[in-house]
Amino acid sequence: MDNLKFKKVKNFLLPNEVELLTNYSERLHRNYLALPNINLNDVGSVNDDFGLYKNHLFESLLLQKLPLMEKETNLKLFPTYSYWRMYTWGSFLKKHKDRPSCEISVTVHISGKSNNFPIFIDGEEIHTEPGDGVIYKGIEVPHWRGTLREDFQCQVFLHYVNQNGPYKDYKYDLKQ
Repeated sequence: MDNLKFKKVKNFLLPNEVELLTNYSERLHRNYLALPNINLNDVGSVNDDFGLYKNHLFESLLLQKLPLMEKETNLKLFPTYSYWRMYTWGSFLKKHKDRPSCEISVTVHISGKSNNFPIFIDGEEIHTEPGDGVIYKGIEVPHWRGTLREDFQCQVFLHYVNQNGPYKDYKYDLKQ
């Protein structure tokens, strides 16, 4: 991934993983007021969106997808953390760069009504379908999303650091 700004990976999730995570995400959204560790209106989003930091299921996905991430990036990686978000009508994501724990990240489209909520990475517009992932260098390239004009879109973000890089001490998101 040396000179690449991003890499789109079709079918980052297997069909059965998409189905499982879609069902789980719908239940999370339906019951979010009863959940611990919710963060309403964070990361520059709006409405009743919420996200989950280090949810057990998504932390398991973070570990499960480590070999695929290493293959796609050609790097040895340490996992740092997962973050799940349900975007709803009118949501957006402000242009930003990430913190050191997000040296190498993938945003994975879990579910949504269409692919009309692209991520912009360094000015390039990338559309995804459920199951697709976009790997990018979160601390190097600015990224954002425009305004969502559909009911919802569900994403999970999996974050890693290079085992041989300057951010290796952030493995498991321990150094903040």
